[in-house]
Amino acid sequence: MPILILIAGLFLAPPAAAAGEAGCIYDHSGAAQLLKAGGGSWAPAWKGLPLAEGDRVRTGDKGWCEVLLKDGTFVKLDAGSEALVSELRIS
Repeated sequence: MPILILIAGLFLAPPAAAAGEAGCIYDHSGAAQLLKAGGGSWAPAWKGLPLAEGDRVRTGDKGWCEVLLKDGTFVKLDAGSEALVSELRIS
């Protein structure tokens, strides 16, 4: 039975990114928010939320967030952090 749980977990994990996306919110705890490129207000972030160039992600005083980029790189934002997805180049 543990094998079935592991396999099911692989299908539930968010993809690194779909076409045209720079990455996604892989996981978070506590407050994590997203400001879409050109957007005017911050919105709650959730697991699997796609990220595009120009988006901003921030965490609250007691939160953290992991971003999975299209190339497979993980970026962890600790409490009280903010990051801008400026450009992703795969060479």
